[in-house]
Amino acid sequence: MKFSIRHLFRTALAGTIASTIHLFQHEAHTILIVISTLFVIQVPEVKSRLEIIQIAIDRVISTGIGVAVGLVGYGLIYYNVRDGNLEIVSIIIFIIFIITDFFQQITKSLTIINITAAIIMLVSIQSSAAFEHALSRALDIIFGAVIGLSCIILIPPQRSS
Repeated sequence: MKFSIRHLFRTALAGTIASTIHLFQHEAHTILIVISTLFVIQVPEVKSRLEIIQIAIDRVISTGIGVAVGLVGYGLIYYNVRDGNLEIVSIIIFIIFIITDFFQQITKSLTIINITAAIIMLVSIQSSAAFEHALSRALDIIFGAVIGLSCIILIPPQRSS
């Protein structure tokens, strides 16, 4: 990737918006807004505005897939751990990562799907309100993706020659 002033400003703007929200929320989990934003705004040079829109749509879909698969994985792990079926947890995690990698390979999502699913699936598993925490993390990640996509549209990547 070549040096780009647009990329500097897009990253600075997105990072500032997400970090400010994180700081004013006073919640540790809102750091996921910042992380999600910074993942989503990493866009290569593009040939047209249409390609920017395609990338943006792909990233939104990828985030949604990661959240959905992560919530399914979370539910399967949570109920199996609660019922004492610990031996199946590794198999569930293995299958979830096969599914997320499949979707990652057929989209242009970088590692958004895998990381989103892992965070949703594993971060709050020991909590007594684990489902509410997983859903909250999912909303943080989606919110971060929206911030990143907004910055991509506001400050589009350079067009490749």
